[in-house]
Amino acid sequence: MINRAVFEKYRYSTDDQIHVAEHELGHALGVAHNIVNSKSIMNPANMINY
Repeated sequence: MINRAVFEKYRYSTDDQIHVAEHELGHALGVAHNIVNSKSIMNPANMINY
């Protein structure tokens, strides 16, 4: 479950919200976090535009 209150609190854009959903869907499919400094949606530190 994605906490929409966090999106509002930190003013996530629609694109940011989509990226979070994609990331969490990856976890639901069994994908782990990716390495640091990667451009993967599975890198938890990424807040970049894809």
